[in-house]
Amino acid sequence: MQIVKKVIKVIKVVICCILCIWLLFITESIIPKEQLSQVSEKYLVFDRAQKQEYDRIKCIVSEADSNEVCSIEIKYVLEYYDMVFSMLVNEDPDMFWLSGLQYRINDNATVDIQITTSLTKEERANIEMFAKNEINVLLKETKNLRDVSAFVHYFQYIYENVEYVSDDTLATSAFGCLYEKQGNCQGYAKLLRYLCIEKGIPCLLVAGTHNDTSHMWNLVYLEGVPYYVDITAYKTYGKVVFEKLPTAYQITV
Repeated sequence: MQIVKKVIKVIKVVICCILCIWLLFITESIIPKEQLSQVSEKYLVFDRAQKQEYDRIKCIVSEADSNEVCSIEIKYVLEYYDMVFSMLVNEDPDMFWLSGLQYRINDNATVDIQITTSLTKEERANIEMFAKNEINVLLKETKNLRDVSAFVHYFQYIYENVEYVSDDTLATSAFGCLYEKQGNCQGYAKLLRYLCIEKGIPCLLVAGTHNDTSHMWNLVYLEGVPYYVDITAYKTYGKVVFEKLPTAYQITV
């Protein structure tokens, strides 16, 4: 009798595990496009008011001139603003033109923000328009392709058309890569993420080190299965995707 109970218990556990795996697969496979964010995965955890606050700060920063100081009222805990400013500088593709952002918390519940950029507003608009036209072409080319084929198309395009450079401010951004046809590991990863998100393919940025050097690459979900992708290191490893990272990689974020 006890053996029968144990067998039944094991069967229940196995069924439960199978259901969990099935639900995870279904969830990953049918993530609605509107639940993906070009800004950052962090943007998705904000509530409606926090998203509005992010958009408000982004608008203020976008309208500011280089070295101009802007003040905003604090509405949330300071950690929220640390996250917002990090997203603006490092993740939001629309802010490709930012070369620096400094902020100071004041005693009167305000934050002073000062940006630096070498681009005029007209230059920013021209780069963004050019890049988005290029993106629209790539999306049209992959409109009728399945996710895996579309992903391979984006990978090949970046690898074959964007030259690797180490030092260039625009090279660290998705739009800069397309405009200058030059990029570094950050630019490659951000451009691949941008294209995948536009196609509706879940794709994340991964920061860490490769051979003890600061590096960025991607984690992409193809048909619900996660794979690591590193366009920069394609020549080294000869692989488009990794199920497991080689030992030379260390993830920090």
